[in-house]
Amino acid sequence: MRENVCKFFTTPTNSLKPECEKGHIYGNMIPGERKHEPLAIIRATPCVKENNVNTCSDRRYPTPDEVEKYKKQCELDDRNATALLTHTQKIIEEKYGPFKKGKSDIKDQCDCPLCDVIGGKGLKYARSGYNGHISLITTCCGISIVE
Repeated sequence: MRENVCKFFTTPTNSLKPECEKGHIYGNMIPGERKHEPLAIIRATPCVKENNVNTCSDRRYPTPDEVEKYKKQCELDDRNATALLTHTQKIIEEKYGPFKKGKSDIKDQCDCPLCDVIGGKGLKYARSGYNGHISLITTCCGISIVE
């Protein structure tokens, strides 16, 4: 979230959702033959303040307080994700030993240490036997990581 970009803006390069959270299709808000190209969309939509285009009645820019709150939440999410990944790496090494190429893939689950879900098995994780990469997802607090 940035002060100069509408609150409802989503990435227009995502082919599954070429529209904002309010349902406005980016390509319909700008004229020209190149209107479906991602850079053209970013440079010509009313979503970005600097474009000086006023073709959207739902356009709302975040306040400085909203931007600051969002940044703090992102920092907290990053710290939680890092702590969760470190915790998962420790669990995997204690339970299955260190990574060695050629071992079988590991898939397991345990309690989520962030949510303290006892018996809920809120953390699902996997380690690749090919390259040792770890992926995890929590079913309780919405964190997912693919290393």
